[in-house]
Amino acid sequence: MAAEVSPIPEEADTIAICLSVRSMARRMEDQLVHRNAARSVTAMAAMLAHEVKNPLSGIRGAAQLLESSVAEQDRELTRLICEDLIAS
Repeated sequence: MAAEVSPIPEEADTIAICLSVRSMARRMEDQLVHRNAARSVTAMAAMLAHEVKNPLSGIRGAAQLLESSVAEQDRELTRLICEDLIAS
């Protein structure tokens, strides 16, 4: 069972109470939503921790993505970035 309480602004010192029965399926769905949200937060934290430990990998990844869409003269720069970051 779920309960919702709200004040009624038009009438001083008055509240509205709504009681509703929640099905087992709804409760299970709510638990899954919370569990999936927790997993998403955990995954984001792991990705952030990786980026903090190795910030140059993001720069290298960006250079690799750019390499296929830039002019040939600029590809030398993207390759240079990738090679220098691998060496460091």
